[in-house]
Amino acid sequence: MNAIIYHFLQWTWGLPLNIVGALIALFCRKEKHFRYHLARVSYWNRRGSMAIGRYIFLEKGLGEEEDRILYHEYGHTMQSILLGPLFLPVIAAP
Repeated sequence: MNAIIYHFLQWTWGLPLNIVGALIALFCRKEKHFRYHLARVSYWNRRGSMAIGRYIFLEKGLGEEEDRILYHEYGHTMQSILLGPLFLPVIAAP
């Protein structure tokens, strides 16, 4: 996907999710972070990993599972583009 289209959709249709993701990212700003394709990935001190908007939060110490989980969570960033505000009730809540 084109980066301009990705960011445009994330910050319009997916705005509510990205606001929440950006706020969580502020709390993780001292942790290691990097880009994965078009998403921003941060490690956090919580159990489990999650994606919200264009932000991915990875549990520390995943070892060999990290690549698989990162790929999975990146898929959720793409779902947030498709579903926008419906992502939380359709994907995240169940």
